[in-house]
Parts: sequence; C-alpha cells; structure tokens
Amino acid sequence: MALAVHLKNHPKFRDELTDEMIELLYLSAPLHDIGQSRCPDHILLKPAGWTSGVSEMQKHTIYGHDALRVTEEKLGKSTFLRLAGEIAYTHQEKWDGSRYPRGLKAEEIPLPAVLMALADVYDALISKRYTKPPMPTMTP
Repeated sequence: MALAVHLKNHPKFRDELTDEMIELLYLSAPLHDIGQSRCPDHILLKPAGWTSGVSEMQKHTIYGHDALRVTEEKLGKSTFLRLAGEIAYTHQEKWDGSRYPRGLKAEEIPLPAVLMALADVYDALISKRYTKPPMPTMTP
C-alpha cells in the first residue's frame, strides 16, 4: 500500500492508482501466495530451499489464480477477487521476462503484480529464513 500511495501522484501511474485501486490492492495483496496451499509440504517447508521441486513450486501462481477465479464464478463478479487473481497469477514475473508463469516482461506485467513483487522481495529480505538472518531495515 505504501508503494502505491507513494506512486499515485506520478504522471505515469495517477490514472491507475486511484484511492479505490489502492484500497483494493491493500485488501487483495495478502492472497498473492494462496496457491501455495496446493503445493506439497515436503516442497513448501523444505528448510534448505527449493533446489528440487522448483517446477511444482512455480505452479502456485496458477493454482492461486484458478482458485480465485472459481471463487469469483461461485460468488459472482468481484473486483476484489479479480484483482487478487491477477496478482496471484503474475506476481512472480520478472522485468526481463525470465520468470513465470508466462514470461511477461516490462510493461506487460500488471502494475499491481509489480508492486506485490517489490513488497514480497522486501519482506523476504527483512525476514528471518532458514537460510539467512534478516537484513536490518533502514530508517529515514
């Protein structure tokens, strides 16, 4: 949410990052990894990282998108669920096109997914993991 608020007055983003969209991002973003619930525990909880099981782990974007799409079909049209599904599906794309699930690059990646990816990386950096201590955060 902080990234979106910071960018909302930038000429490139002001039309897309309305107050309503920022609120939807805030509500939808926590569902970005919902597809991991379908990944087997022996892969998801592996302490040493994902050297094996990578292709299964990559499917979490598809699993999440599909689950949110089915939920929207059952409950009726929902901007919240549609946005959550888009974020779940595309938050692992990389600017150079080298990631999954579709190999999108640069401007092809939806802005909500870019914001989610940035927040996700930041969270990974400052959080303690099996393989690393947390990085200290910088204060202004």
